[in-house]
Amino acid sequence: MGTRPRDRFEKGIVLDDRMAFEQAYIAHKDRLLTLSMALTGDRSAAEDVVHDVFARLIREPRRLRDESGLPAFLTVCTRNRALDGRRRKGRETVLAGTEEMRDENPDSHNPAEQAASAEEHEILLGMVSTLPDSQREVLTLRMWGDLTFEEIAGLQGTTKSTAHARYRQALAELRARLEKGG
Repeated sequence: MGTRPRDRFEKGIVLDDRMAFEQAYIAHKDRLLTLSMALTGDRSAAEDVVHDVFARLIREPRRLRDESGLPAFLTVCTRNRALDGRRRKGRETVLAGTEEMRDENPDSHNPAEQAASAEEHEILLGMVSTLPDSQREVLTLRMWGDLTFEEIAGLQGTTKSTAHARYRQALAELRARLEKGG
């Protein structure tokens, strides 16, 4: 016998899947928001991207059952949705709203340490936003998306070695800028 309508939650997720969805949201939303912000440069657009990705997950509850593949699925969806949004705008965006993105150290109760950490984070994200698109994408997918170079190469339509080279170039450029003082 099928599920009753009241046993269903939003477009196909049964109540058993609701807990898995909530756990996935809690486990991945912050990482996906950081990734999306690095790719879109806009807090509001980044939040919309993450909401769209989780709305898609609601429509595809079978993905919740593939725990090992779920992080990659969510990362790829976030990347694709963020890049689609950038393409629709038809122009490059400058990383904005980084003050909202600060990753405050929850272990530190020292306001001076928190302010210094937030400032460093803001400077680094500003530098990341000025990297060439291909380097910025590899860097964000590797660092915040937790994708392998092979997965990134597949997304970018290139080779694993090219993806790795772009990553190294991005890190070298950031390191050089940091040594110069920004």
